[in-house]
Amino acid sequence: MYTSATVWEFVSEVSKMLWLTPKHVEFRLPNNKVIDETMHGMVLGQLNFKQGDVISARKINIEEEVPLGQFVDANK
Repeated sequence: MYTSATVWEFVSEVSKMLWLTPKHVEFRLPNNKVIDETMHGMVLGQLNFKQGDVISARKINIEEEVPLGQFVDANK
C-alpha cells in the first residue's frame, strides 16, 4: 500500500477494480468507521493502518431518480 496516495485515489482505484463507481461502494475501516467524502483529501498514512488491517468494501444500492428524456431523431 502506498501511504502517500490519497484516500480518493484508493477509493477510485478499488472501485474500478470492482467494476463500480465510487458512490456505489462503501469502504469500512478496521475500527468499523466508514470512509466518507470528508476523508478523500487525506493520505492513506493518516488513517493509521497497522499490519494485517483489513478494509472491507461492499456494494451499496442508491435510489436514484433518473428523469425521462426525449430522444431526438437525427434525420429531422
